[in-house]
Amino acid sequence: MTTPCPSPPTNTYLQNYRRRSSCASIASIDYGTLEFSFRIPNTLHFRTSQLIYQYSEFLSKPGNEPKSVAALVIKFLAFIGDGANRKLRNSLDEELLTILLVSFEQTFLAEDNIHCISSSEGGSSLGEELIGCYYRICAQLNRPHDAKIPALLRAAENGSASLYTTFGGQGTR
Repeated sequence: MTTPCPSPPTNTYLQNYRRRSSCASIASIDYGTLEFSFRIPNTLHFRTSQLIYQYSEFLSKPGNEPKSVAALVIKFLAFIGDGANRKLRNSLDEELLTILLVSFEQTFLAEDNIHCISSSEGGSSLGEELIGCYYRICAQLNRPHDAKIPALLRAAENGSASLYTTFGGQGTR
């Protein structure tokens, strides 16, 4: 006796199956004492591991050392995003970029904007590089950048800083 074929799964079942099959794993990027961990779906685990290994090799070259965890993450974002320019970008990279960017924003930009993070980096060129990488990745993903009120304006609103307007070009007469 043969058993009837099961009916095809419903849409809800497929959605739940996909959700279960893409349970989150934890990925970590590190350099020396700097470390950042973030959640990724299992479907991205292999590709993420490849990129982390390549990124570790990239960081071992002189001049690529990050000075902070935020710089470590932003440089990793840029490393993945620049793969498109080298024609090495994988179809999974955009999903990974989005996940990593959201994780970066939740961790580092919850209170401050990217300019505050970059100013704490020390050198002006390093800060400019971080800001440029952040906005470039947002543009690549067609995602709006962090639009928080700048820290100076928030401080002025709270009364802990004062703002003055200087008009230029009027001369002394």
